[in-house]
Amino acid sequence: MVATLPAELDVRRLTDAGAELEGALPLAGMERLADMMLGPGREQVSVRLRFLRDETGRRLLRGQLQAPVTCRCQRCLEPVRLDLEHDFTIEFVWGMSQLPQVEHNHSPYVLEGDEPLSLAELVEDELILAMPVVARHGGVESCEPPRHDADRGEATDGGAGGGEGPFAGLARLKSRK
Repeated sequence: MVATLPAELDVRRLTDAGAELEGALPLAGMERLADMMLGPGREQVSVRLRFLRDETGRRLLRGQLQAPVTCRCQRCLEPVRLDLEHDFTIEFVWGMSQLPQVEHNHSPYVLEGDEPLSLAELVEDELILAMPVVARHGGVESCEPPRHDADRGEATDGGAGGGEGPFAGLARLKSRK
């Protein structure tokens, strides 16, 4: 097991050797992921990778990622911390012509030639896939959507019930005529 993670991966060499890598990468350098988060800060993603060849000679990567991320809750618009845990299996292929042979339960990763693969980009891709489509706090009771006060044009934290309906301001304008 390698303790420090390399910046680039030689997929053929690692799969032939059955290499295992474990370590951490900073989230701060992952720009595409940072666009989905509220400031990555000093958080790190924990990475475990196992390269192997299966009985048919396919080159595989089995990985586990764990990362704390902070996003904006799409219900209450407040920050929400999510602990992402993502297990994946990638099957490496060289060229688009090999895509039809990829196992249905493997994610294909197309490589061109013998160029090394960026570990940070691979991890960032997998974390993006692990992000929820809509980030929100755990239960419906744990957050309330912001209410909009139509008279003042301001958002308030008021709960449901009480107050006027959404068309009360329009009714007042109409009655002034």
